[in-house]
Amino acid sequence: MPARRSTTVLSAVGLAAVLALAGCDDAPERPEGAVELRENQPASVGDVRLVASNIWDDSAVLVVADGDGPADNAGVEVGERVTIKGHTFELVSIYEDTSDAPPGGSRSYAWVLPVDD
Repeated sequence: MPARRSTTVLSAVGLAAVLALAGCDDAPERPEGAVELRENQPASVGDVRLVASNIWDDSAVLVVADGDGPADNAGVEVGERVTIKGHTFELVSIYEDTSDAPPGGSRSYAWVLPVDD
């Protein structure tokens, strides 16, 4: 019986390790000073509303609305800067969540740094 008990204990330990690893969050830490943007969810950044959409691989589309006319957008890759409606932002990191989610339920994030010119 002791051999069976040790096999059961080892199996339980192995299962616990697998479950612990499966629960790990692979999202990178938020870079210091960066604004976290959840995909397709507007956020206030200074005097504008900023949205990150189409988060994929190492890129995203940033959309800026300043209340003066229609919003404007531009595609940007990680490490690049883009100026939209007179405001410059650097895309410093993204986390792409590829799991299935209902509309509006994406857990992908982009981190951008507002850049003072």
